[in-house]
Amino acid sequence: MSPDASRDLSLQYSIELAMNGMVDGHHDVLPVSERLQCLRQYSSDFRSGAFHRQDLTAHPDYLRQDRDLLGWPRRVIHPTKPSGVIYMKADQGDSALYFSHFVPGSALAGIPSSRSLFSVRDGVKPDLALKGWAMDDAQDLFVMVDMSRMRMPTNVTPDVYIRFYSMSGLKVDTVPPAPHPAATPPVIHLHAFDPAKPINVFQPQIVGRYLILEIHVDMGARQLSYFIDVYNWKTGEMVSRSDVGKVLVSIVPLDEPYPLLFPSIVMPDAHPDLRIYSFAPSPSSQARAGRHICTLELPPAPPGKLVTWSQAPSGGRLSEEESAGHFRADATRVYVFDVNPLVARSALRVPRDSAAMTAIVDAGDIERVLPGVVDPKCAAIPYVVYRFPLPYPDPPSTNAGLPGLPAPLPEIRAVTMSMAGFTVQFDDSVEYEKRFQTCTV
Repeated sequence: MSPDASRDLSLQYSIELAMNGMVDGHHDVLPVSERLQCLRQYSSDFRSGAFHRQDLTAHPDYLRQDRDLLGWPRRVIHPTKPSGVIYMKADQGDSALYFSHFVPGSALAGIPSSRSLFSVRDGVKPDLALKGWAMDDAQDLFVMVDMSRMRMPTNVTPDVYIRFYSMSGLKVDTVPPAPHPAATPPVIHLHAFDPAKPINVFQPQIVGRYLILEIHVDMGARQLSYFIDVYNWKTGEMVSRSDVGKVLVSIVPLDEPYPLLFPSIVMPDAHPDLRIYSFAPSPSSQARAGRHICTLELPPAPPGKLVTWSQAPSGGRLSEEESAGHFRADATRVYVFDVNPLVARSALRVPRDSAAMTAIVDAGDIERVLPGVVDPKCAAIPYVVYRFPLPYPDPPSTNAGLPGLPAPLPEIRAVTMSMAGFTVQFDDSVEYEKRFQTCTV
């Protein structure tokens, strides 16, 4: 292939990656021509809406890998989901703490499953307690937030550290794990609050070059205040600290630099609204409070209607928070909205057999199912909706809580996007291997 042709092919591949909202993977797997061919096939399959379903039983070695990597005898306490923290107790020795990151892959697409398993607390760091973690495969980034566990005076706040690691360098026997090469410094000490007020850190989230933290500060008299901290993980600089009041919120990153905040628990005196903040860096490079730039008021729920408040995953970010969704629509369906003009597909498609996991594409479906959602000012952006029944696993035959009554359908905890489709996570009433149903193209 001539240099000009190769350059044109690479440019076309980069353009089509952006059109599909994707990033390039490992460069040594396939030549550009084959990657472009696979990308076009993927795009065609996704447009047609023909999804195929598989659960964790399609990858029977996902537990065996734990045993082979860790060795025995070990007593393993597995997490409630494939990715998460694993506590281990050796028969003769102290307990250890490992982090397991499992990627189901896609049998249809020929993508093998994979697992990263590495130590996050052992004899080297016995005084640290893991408070939260986040990962970004596209940036090869793993973030760990830990807090000192040493006994301290009641009027002294424990130290909180934020550590940035390279996921590709994490191994079960690597102590300490390799810091991320783009993080300078590789460890950040959380900027101090009032040292007399205890704090807790939750829900670290990676948004490009930023790390967002939710911080709870104990103000005394059973009163908590909630703050949102934003750091530039590459430079180690604190970008903003926002006091969001006394209502517990969940954070959904929108386009940089705008996080969406909505109440996780509606207090009696709380106004049910959604708030958008801006955490744009200060020209002086000094941290400043994020600006509250927009409020979206939620309509009141009809009498007797329960609306579930939850963490809502967005974009390609991996959600590690359980989520039941904020939908009043039929609970047996999930709606995925695509309003990116680069990937919008305006052509209507003929509905096919939905029982065979084929999508029904209807450009007018959003307004019909969720009236009033579409902003008239955005009506010029073409969009399309895939609508199809979810792959519900078989529920238990009887209701454990109310004997004699049929068991209810499982609840949906989260829907997360992946490189080959999306994964639906069901609640704990579904057996572990079938709790994660992956729909791939």
